[in-house]
Amino acid sequence: MHNRFIVGVEFSYKGENFQCEAELDLDECMAKLSTIPDLHDLLARRYGIDAYSYQYEVLASEELQFFQVEGFAAEYIHAGVFDGEGFAARWREERSNQLIAEIARRVLGITELAAQPLLKQALFEAYRAGQATPLPEVHS
Repeated sequence: MHNRFIVGVEFSYKGENFQCEAELDLDECMAKLSTIPDLHDLLARRYGIDAYSYQYEVLASEELQFFQVEGFAAEYIHAGVFDGEGFAARWREERSNQLIAEIARRVLGITELAAQPLLKQALFEAYRAGQATPLPEVHS
């Protein structure tokens, strides 16, 4: 499942109406940046609005609108606010689950890791430990 959406904001500045939109691939953001950028900042940069201008303050004060939301990202949008930290934590957990399921499939031939919760837990704990302290590669 892919996580993405179109984020937009509408505002008026000096008598002119602005409608700013950007498509955001959340999976790509997480893979490249390990975080989700501030969405108001993203829109401002995309439309050449200086972060130190009054126009930026007006843009940043408006509620964001979300369109064509895909994936579990929809679960993290409430009243025009995207919980980027909550989404990032879930994305990391989902990614970890995918990685350990792939290891179980490739190394152990297990296609349904959920059916073996203790093995899943052991692999997940080993994965976390490996992230905290990388171990030397083991050859058999």
